[in-house]
Amino acid sequence: MQPRFADSRTRPEHTSSSELGQPISAAALASRAALALADSAGLDERALARRLFGGDPPPGLLERLLEPLRCNPRFHVDTNRRWHLATVPGARASEGVVGGVAAATIRVGERTHLLGVAVAQAAAGEVETTWHSLFRPRQRLRIAAAIREMLDGDAGALDGAPGLESRWRELQAALGAAPLFCVEPEALQAAIASEAAQTGHGADVMLVGVERAAVRLGVVPGKPSFTAIAAAVGVPLPHAAGRGLDTRACLVARVGRALAERALAAGLSLEDLAQEARARAAPRPLAMGHRVAEAPDAPGVYVFRGDQDAPLYVGKARSLADRLTAYTGRPLAASRRMDGLGEAVRSIDLQPCETELEASIREAYEIERQSPRYNTQRTGSTPRLWITLPPQRVSRARRPRPLSLPRLAVVPEPSPDDAWAVGPFRSSDLAWKLRAVALCAFELDSPRAAGDVEAYRAATVRAYRFLEGSTPDAVQALSEKLDVAIQNRSARLAARLRSSIRIARSYDVTTARFPVDPRSSSLLVVVRIPNGRDLYWLDRLCVRAFTRASAGDDPIVLLSDLLQRQRPPGPVEDASATWALRWLSSAAHRISVAALDPDHPSAALDLLAVSMQALPAHW
Repeated sequence: MQPRFADSRTRPEHTSSSELGQPISAAALASRAALALADSAGLDERALARRLFGGDPPPGLLERLLEPLRCNPRFHVDTNRRWHLATVPGARASEGVVGGVAAATIRVGERTHLLGVAVAQAAAGEVETTWHSLFRPRQRLRIAAAIREMLDGDAGALDGAPGLESRWRELQAALGAAPLFCVEPEALQAAIASEAAQTGHGADVMLVGVERAAVRLGVVPGKPSFTAIAAAVGVPLPHAAGRGLDTRACLVARVGRALAERALAAGLSLEDLAQEARARAAPRPLAMGHRVAEAPDAPGVYVFRGDQDAPLYVGKARSLADRLTAYTGRPLAASRRMDGLGEAVRSIDLQPCETELEASIREAYEIERQSPRYNTQRTGSTPRLWITLPPQRVSRARRPRPLSLPRLAVVPEPSPDDAWAVGPFRSSDLAWKLRAVALCAFELDSPRAAGDVEAYRAATVRAYRFLEGSTPDAVQALSEKLDVAIQNRSARLAARLRSSIRIARSYDVTTARFPVDPRSSSLLVVVRIPNGRDLYWLDRLCVRAFTRASAGDDPIVLLSDLLQRQRPPGPVEDASATWALRWLSSAAHRISVAALDPDHPSAALDLLAVSMQALPAHW
C-alpha cells in the first residue's frame, strides 16, 4: 500500500504488511512504542521492533516498523542507537506553537466507558505532530475483540496501559509549555485532575477554552459555537463524515493558533484563561475518580453543598465509603439521575453515625431542617400501616347513596369510630397489596356502587376475616376468577389474578404484622447485615440500646448485654417516631421484630436464637 502523509513534513501516517494483516497507523505505532519505552531505560532497534510486532519481525519488516517513528519528536535515538522517550524544550505561544485537544467518551456495552483523547500541535498554520490514546478511567484497559476495529488495530498495545494522568505527562513533555486549546476545558481538566489524584501526582496542563478566548478577544459575540469561531478566524471545516477525534484535534489546534496570534497582537495573555478554566474545574468532588479519603466504612449522612455552602442534596448510607465510591465511580459524562448535581457540588459534609437507624433519622432531620434543592421525596409523611373500614356516612336520603358506603382505607393510624381496623402491617406496600387482594377477591366495589348495604356488609366481613389470617376463602374466590379469565383469554387479567393468589397464599399474620403497636410498646429489632446482626431495643420508636452480634455469640448474653446498654433518647430521637417508623417500614425485607418485655423477654429471646442460628459459622 502506498504510504500517505499527514502534513508538510512528509511523516508517513500508515504502514502495512501482509504479515500484520491490516494497516497500522503511525500514531498507533507511536503509542505502542511509547508504552514500551516508558517502562525501560531504552531499547535497541531490534528489541523495540519485537515490542511493536509482538515477537521477532521478519527481516524486511524491521525498517518499515521503525520508519514512521524516526521523525517523531517524541522519540530520541542516542549514539548507541538506543531508543528513548525524548524531552522537547518547552514551546511558547509567542513562537507560534499551540496545541489542540479533542476528547470524547465512548460507551461500550452496558457499563464500560472509554475516554478518547487526541492532541495536535500546530505551527506556521500546519499540523506538525499528532498524538492520541484511549483510556478506561481509573482502571487498566482491557479491550474486547468486538471493538478492536475501532482502534486502528492497536487494541493489543493498550492492554495494561497506564492511566490518563501518566500518559498526559508524557504528552506534556513532548509539547512543552505550549498552551492547549480545548472546546470544553473544565470537563477535561476535571478528568485529568481526578486521574492525577489516583497516583498522587500533579497534572499541570495549560488548557484554554476556545469559546472563552474567542469572546474575550472579540472574535464573535455572545455564546459562540466552534463552527462560528472557526469561520471567524478563517479555518475551514470538513464534512461531518470526516470529523474524527484526530481531525477535531487538528481543527482545534489551527483555531487555537489563530486565537493565540490575536491575543499576542492585543497584548493579552492566554494564561489567565487557562487559570480560570482550572479554577472552575477544581472544586468538583463528584468528578470521576476522585475519592473522599476521610469517608469511613460506617453508616452515616452525607450533605452535598454548592456555591456558598448551599445544601444541594442530603442522603444516608449504610457505608459512607461505598456510597461515595458509587457517586465518584461514574464516567466523565454524568448520568441522567446526576444531571446538574455533579456539576454543582463544591464540597461534601460527612456525618458518621453509630447505627443505620440513627443515620435514617438524621437524614430526615437534615432534609427537614435544610430543605435541599435536589431532595424531592417527602420524608415527613407517616407510613400507612393500618387497613380500616371507616364509619358509614350519614345520608339524608331515604336510600343511601353509593358514596355513603365507606371503602377500605389504608391509614397511618386507626380512628375510634372505625368499624374495624387491622394492623399495624410491617410495610405500607404490603398493606396496599392486601387491600387490593381483598377488593378483588370479595368484589367490594360492586355492592358499594349499587348501594346494597347488606351485601356490602357481608363482603366486608369476609375481607376482615381474610386480613385477620383466614386465607382459604380469598384463594378460592380468586381461583374461580382466574378460571373465567383463562376461558375468556384475558391474559392481563389472568396475570393480575395469579399475582393476587400468590400474595393471598403467602400471607402470614405473624410475619406480615408487628406483634405489638410500635408507637406504644417496646420492640427487639434484628437487622440482617453482611457480617452479622444489628440489634436494637426500641421503646415507643426511640432507641434505648444498640449492639452488634456476630457468629458464635450466645443469644442470652447478647440480650442481657442489650438490656444493660439502655440510654436516654437523644434530642433528635425525641421527635423521630415518624422517621423511625418509616425506617422500619422501608427495611421490612431484612429485619425481624419481636415484642420486648425486660421482665419477660422470652419472645425476644426466641427471635434472637433463630436469627443467630441463620448465621454461618465463619465469615
